[in-house]
Amino acid sequence: MPPIRLPEVLAALPIFPLPNLVLLPGEMVPLHVFEPRYQALIAHCMENDRVLGMATLVPGFEQEYEGRPPVFPEVAVAAILQHQPLPEGRSNLLIQSVARIRLVEELPATRLFREIRGTVCEEVDDRPSLAGLRSMIAEGNIDGTKTVLVKPTTYMNASGEAVRMVIDRFHIPAASILVISDDVDLPLGSMRYRTEGGPGGHNGLKSLISCFGTQMFARLKIGVGAPPEHVALEDYVLGKFIKEEHGVIDRVVAKALEVLDTPSAPQETTWTVPEKA
Repeated sequence: MPPIRLPEVLAALPIFPLPNLVLLPGEMVPLHVFEPRYQALIAHCMENDRVLGMATLVPGFEQEYEGRPPVFPEVAVAAILQHQPLPEGRSNLLIQSVARIRLVEELPATRLFREIRGTVCEEVDDRPSLAGLRSMIAEGNIDGTKTVLVKPTTYMNASGEAVRMVIDRFHIPAASILVISDDVDLPLGSMRYRTEGGPGGHNGLKSLISCFGTQMFARLKIGVGAPPEHVALEDYVLGKFIKEEHGVIDRVVAKALEVLDTPSAPQETTWTVPEKA
């Protein structure tokens, strides 16, 4: 498809409002289009520049859904990469977000679908934008350094996709990341810090390395020990620590904080905390 001319797009952008969908630049998503107004929208887009706006409906939209319920002011500009026509005017799409804009005004209703005028926004720091990152996120400040704590909500072997979205959103270089993971090859009470390296058989680290395109990021592996006989590995690592192990884990966490607070942490080091305080 030809390059998108944003100034022309922003003058009259047809929008496809959906609940709980927020697209970041570069993100792709499939759509199934079946409502007549959105069939008309897609037909319009395919006849023109194959571009539409993906808007997020404000909660409480249900009663006004057939009309023009409010949308959040931040809207993704998306390109239609694939279009599969189906019977009765329906279609399957694959779209990709190419930019985020801010809604300036909604244009008068002259078509079945809605259109807006917008302006480019470089970055939006609002909850709806964070909600699309497939992670639980906490932001804070540690000794003057902005810190983002991320827990992916994907399956472990896809965690790199979620973390990649976060580092792109916050413009974080891979060298500034610390990954914390479990390690069944280390006994409970041990941990290993490395500034770089391979996945070591850990599917989560494999995903991160694949999505980052580099092994040059720090990781702290927390030993959980091997699973007991006749216990499946996936059941073991998804289980909870038993009461007798809580004290050991508390001491591991305390030691980890001490190590990470050291300005010049070694490139690779392993520690083991005592079984009892």
